[in-house]
Amino acid sequence: MAANEQLMVALGYCALLFILALIFRKFIPKKINWIYGYRTNRSMKNETTWKAANAYSMDLLLKVCGLSFL
Repeated sequence: MAANEQLMVALGYCALLFILALIFRKFIPKKINWIYGYRTNRSMKNETTWKAANAYSMDLLLKVCGLSFL
């Protein structure tokens, strides 16, 4: 694969993650579930930590994707 093709694949992957992060940030899971969200033992202890952990992880993912574009 040429370097130009690798760059396009990497940017496409980063764009996909960025879009998913925006969607998950807008639609943060309201209740603790086993399907999607930031699922760790600590984040699933109660609703408050669940919401805070999911909001933080999506903000962090947006920052990482934004920096990856640079």
